[in-house]
Amino acid sequence: QATDSSFTIVGKDRVHPVSPGHFTMAYQFLRSTLGAIPANIISLNYESKKLVASHGARVTDLSISKNGIRFTHQPASLPFIMFSAASPALDLVPFTKEFNTELLQVAGLPEGNYRLLLNDSVAGEFSATQFGEGINLSLLNTPQSRQAKEVLEYCLKIKSVESDLRQLRHMEYRTLFKLPNGNIKDSGIAILQRKLADTATKKNERPPAERYLKNKPKEEELYKEWSKMQQRLYEINKPGAVRVKIEKI
Repeated sequence: QATDSSFTIVGKDRVHPVSPGHFTMAYQFLRSTLGAIPANIISLNYESKKLVASHGARVTDLSISKNGIRFTHQPASLPFIMFSAASPALDLVPFTKEFNTELLQVAGLPEGNYRLLLNDSVAGEFSATQFGEGINLSLLNTPQSRQAKEVLEYCLKIKSVESDLRQLRHMEYRTLFKLPNGNIKDSGIAILQRKLADTATKKNERPPAERYLKNKPKEEELYKEWSKMQQRLYEINKPGAVRVKIEKI
């Protein structure tokens, strides 16, 4: 705002953060609570045919020869999948560098271009210089990123169930419980049914009432579904092992 007084990371009302604002706050929360986190890294040396360093990943079955490099990579975590709506925040905070880097680095490769394969699927083609500097696997289309996208999609399903439950509480505490007998279970339903039957009810007041009437009878089932989904989330978010190949083109 020092150069553009109209710049903001919140919404037009200057109150609601919207996606870039939420993301920036989430980054600051992580940075303040966790501090600087070392980047996940796999560092190899082609000439010595050795693993130089490994952090946040386990490397097994390493083979380095003139035919290329092969090993099995067991990552400790999945890459972060960025929402497109929040992506402007990446210009404001160093999130990728500090929290979303998984570096594959190979020193001493002979000059030329190389193909990177993960589980026999091409993830990209890079020069020996680029491998020397390090390739950030978190930014590529990899088995890990595809798994992370599945986890994200599942999180959005959980969010949908949570939203239905939250709307029940919102309707009750912000609307129904302020009305006579509105805090009585069946009375709240009757109140909303009458509201929808009234032609004077405003158009924007109808969807929340309809949503409440749809979800209130299955509230217990929604809580059970939410609980099961939480357990399932921590089953599907465990990174799988990846077969890595680097071969000269």
